[in-house]
Amino acid sequence: MIETGRTLKSALAAAANVALVDYIGAGPVFATPSRLDHKARVGGDGPAAQVAASVVPAVAIGGLKADHVARAFSAGSQGVAVVSAICGQPDLEAAACTLRNRIDTLGA
Repeated sequence: MIETGRTLKSALAAAANVALVDYIGAGPVFATPSRLDHKARVGGDGPAAQVAASVVPAVAIGGLKADHVARAFSAGSQGVAVVSAICGQPDLEAAACTLRNRIDTLGA
């Protein structure tokens, strides 16, 4: 099932209309508590196929935390979209700073 989802999502990424779409969300990578009706997850390596197929930049999305940033960027994502990595944490500022530092460390 996940493999079929990856194939379909890659096809959708390739079909993005550059006149209408600035970027795509590659994922969902993992299950996320911020959206209970998300599609089947693609797993840590899943965004790479979507990013490769996309004609526009891509950001990894879905259950990502600061520890996932390096893997998302190594898959070709130009960014990460997060909610619970910040909003679901007891110290929002510290969580945002940790995420930003991980991104800066990669030179992204």
